[in-house]
Amino acid sequence: MDARRKFGNAGEDLAARYLADSGFRIIARQWKNQIGEIDLVAEFGGELIFIEVKSRSSDKYGTPEEAVHAGKLAKLQMLAESYCQVSNWNGRYRIDVIAIEFGLRPKIRHLKAVS
Repeated sequence: MDARRKFGNAGEDLAARYLADSGFRIIARQWKNQIGEIDLVAEFGGELIFIEVKSRSSDKYGTPEEAVHAGKLAKLQMLAESYCQVSNWNGRYRIDVIAIEFGLRPKIRHLKAVS
């Protein structure tokens, strides 16, 4: 596994712990299909949440959430719809972003229902 993937996995691990500690139930990690990958799928309050995790070690290339642009959101929407179809989910869902800045102490920001 390359260093970039290890770093991404560390961010996803931290995000999953943060969500679980906040009462979310993690359903899937790194769910993939022909369109792409959803980092985390969780359930909270009867709603399905698709989570994109973005991690950065510095702000040299901007904040983590700045990497989730309109094209990425469109792809996440297609992935979410595909997941709902294959899992027969007919309820509400949303797309969230977890932004993590690693440093002496990781900083986590949870952006809910991004669009």
